[in-house]
Amino acid sequence: MKVPATVIANVDTARLWGSQSATALEHYLNTGDDSDGPPPEWQVGHFVALYGTLTGERGTLVAVADTYPSLGDNGRLLQPASRVAAALARDRPGTGGVLVVVASHSVSEAEQAIQRAGLQTVWWFN
Repeated sequence: MKVPATVIANVDTARLWGSQSATALEHYLNTGDDSDGPPPEWQVGHFVALYGTLTGERGTLVAVADTYPSLGDNGRLLQPASRVAAALARDRPGTGGVLVVVASHSVSEAEQAIQRAGLQTVWWFN
């Protein structure tokens, strides 16, 4: 069962693609190769919302909502899942992560899904 949630991520923008072209996105979906995307526009820790995925033959793109309308399509952009994972991993433990917001009656179910994915649920002190 899926749990409706809002996911807010703290990412290292240096690991993400810059504003991308349709050609780079299509290439990634078909091959899963994320090495040929545009360079990032900036390099900071930044909060974004993750709101969906688009799966291709070999790659999965994550839909990202940013507060900067100059990025992507008015703040909406697609990023390779591998780049989002790297942007969350960060070089310094405890500096990245996601805040998952769910209805109070769904907390237990959400925690179980998070743990099944091999992740931890912890209080975040950054």
